[in-house]
Amino acid sequence: MPLVHIHISEGKTDQQKHDLMLAITEAIEKSINANRSAIRIFLHELPLTHIMVAGNIPGGAKPPAAG
Repeated sequence: MPLVHIHISEGKTDQQKHDLMLAITEAIEKSINANRSAIRIFLHELPLTHIMVAGNIPGGAKPPAAG
């Protein structure tokens, strides 16, 4: 049973998320001949303040104030 976890930043529409998960399902189904009913996709949305690239938070998002 293929299990796929996708981590993306928040802000995508429900349609965009659906399209992404469907495209990945179809790619898995085609590439490894997996039964569609066995494929599981888990989408994890992260606030921009929970993502760091090279020591910086992308898009200029500010971390929560300490306190």
